[in-house]
Amino acid sequence: MKPGFCSIGIIDSCVLRCKMCYKWQEIIDHNALPAFNDWQRTLDSLKVLRGNQDMQVIFAGGEVLQYNNILELIRFAGERGFSTVLTSSGFLLDDMMISKLARAGLGGITLSLDSLEMPKHDFLRGREGVFARVMRAIDLLYSRKIAVCVSAIIMESNLEEIISMAQWALANFKINNLLFLAPMQPNNTAEDTYWHDREEYSFLWPRDKERACEIIEIIKEIKFSSNGRGHKILNTAPQLESFKNYFREPDKFVKNVSCPMGQALHISSSGDIFLCYNFPSIGNIRRDLIDEAWNSPKALEVRAGIRECRKNCHFLLNCFFGD
Repeated sequence: MKPGFCSIGIIDSCVLRCKMCYKWQEIIDHNALPAFNDWQRTLDSLKVLRGNQDMQVIFAGGEVLQYNNILELIRFAGERGFSTVLTSSGFLLDDMMISKLARAGLGGITLSLDSLEMPKHDFLRGREGVFARVMRAIDLLYSRKIAVCVSAIIMESNLEEIISMAQWALANFKINNLLFLAPMQPNNTAEDTYWHDREEYSFLWPRDKERACEIIEIIKEIKFSSNGRGHKILNTAPQLESFKNYFREPDKFVKNVSCPMGQALHISSSGDIFLCYNFPSIGNIRRDLIDEAWNSPKALEVRAGIRECRKNCHFLLNCFFGD
């Protein structure tokens, strides 16, 4: 078995102060972070593991563009045959940065956009001007032939906008894909089974779960009946169904089979190697090679735990649901 993709959380710091994520509050020990040559060695090792299989490397954060050597790392990954994408708030994407990303060979960017109303999106992301920069970035990325995916969380604050956002994205020829996400307990908060019942998250969790399910059903209809443009919606029908089940019963496991995260590969900003962040790491890139860690006894132990896991988490519902 080989990983289906590799997600590298290259940096945890962020320029925004998002209401649904508190990564920006982390205190970072810069002495514990991998050096650039550690990341280079990791990509070389990943190439060995991949063999002849196509593989995508995803650079995630925090705000990826705050990592000083991101351009060099994108170029390095491309030279080793990986396709590359990154996630971004869009706040740092000006014309110069996008030109540099294009020259580095970046294939695509996923931009967060939770509302078509500027004040609302800026409020949710905790900084004025974010919406305007996202919209400008979409134009600039299109002109540099970098694919654009827009991701939106289906939440209480934007529930009645979700359908219009889908229609807007499908009609916009500068947007390649659209991905809807289910709301999760914000990053860097103490695990709480009943977080969705807390008043502090009332902006995030839909109050009217049946209305949320109605809207998801409409999204499914749009996906399969939009004059050939519905393919831009990346969510599969089973995944959208799982969203409905999750909204109705957030504590009930949404899949009929075990979680597929045993086929995933994640690397944190500190270099720790994970199959799933809900389980212990299987190594660290400063001392371990990816191809060896992937096939290690520790990895086998973690996969066994994943097969038994029944937790609805961000990675299962939003990133690696499968069919």
